[in-house]
Amino acid sequence: MNLKRSRRGPTPRFDVLTTLMDTYVDWRDKRRAVGEPDRRLVATPLDAPVRGWRAFRRLTQLSFPRSYPIVQFPSAPLVLAFISGLIAHYAQGQAHSNAQAVSYLSMAVWAYLELFQGVNAFRRLLGLTYTLSTAIHLATALHH
Repeated sequence: MNLKRSRRGPTPRFDVLTTLMDTYVDWRDKRRAVGEPDRRLVATPLDAPVRGWRAFRRLTQLSFPRSYPIVQFPSAPLVLAFISGLIAHYAQGQAHSNAQAVSYLSMAVWAYLELFQGVNAFRRLLGLTYTLSTAIHLATALHH
């Protein structure tokens, strides 16, 4: 029986999307290379999402302090939770309920990712805290 602990390292969260974006960029560069040699490189409409995604990936790598990250740029689930929370705050009726449900779900996903894939003990404890907090908020929201 092998009881060795697996080595924890940084786990990429957006592997599939990053691979797709890189595949598109490679395809685009090969097509441009086959085209006319004097042709200027013109930005295509599909370049904007690629540039935006790469900029978002660079921002999510920022943290403070670098040696033991406590503060990090928000990940995609956390950004979605904030935006849907704001929508739920200002909306009424069915739109409020839907936005609140998306906010709770995305906050739960973020907390789960921090709990099991956090870069250090502080981030994992933060994930546990928000998992419990989200469960309590969800229970009170369902009770009313």
